Amino acid sequence: MSRGEKSSGRVSAGSASAGRAALCFASALALLSLAPRSQHAPLCADPEAGAELAAVLCAGQSGTPLRGATRLLFGLRLDPNRADVASLEALPGIGPARAAAIAAERCRRPFAGPADLERVVGIGPRIRAALEPWIEVETGVAARCGAVH
Repeated sequence: MSRGEKSSGRVSAGSASAGRAALCFASALALLSLAPRSQHAPLCADPEAGAELAAVLCAGQSGTPLRGATRLLFGLRLDPNRADVASLEALPGIGPARAAAIAAERCRRPFAGPADLERVVGIGPRIRAALEPWIEVETGVAARCGAVH
């Protein structure tokens, strides 16, 4: 619709059907959240407020350390010296080419801190600053080289 034209107030059949589908989906989600929980389902432990989550533990089972991009989902940071290329691509501003460039550069010389990311072609101060909340560099850990895909 161009500027100055008035809407007829009619809704097309396609958008009305999409709206009904969205409403049905939202209703189903609401009903699922109200459904009683099974007593046989494992209850996962909630971390204490402010505690760092390093593993997911469920009742009666041992936890697996969080690795790769999964760490980002739990508010943990990635180590650019250890993360695989696919995990690096989950970082803001990092696509396949930059992720591969990070992997190549860490094999030449491991990163000592976030500022070292500026050695990577295509990463300047602005992108490095955007990455800082998502990364941490562990000292004394060997960089991951070789098959990084």
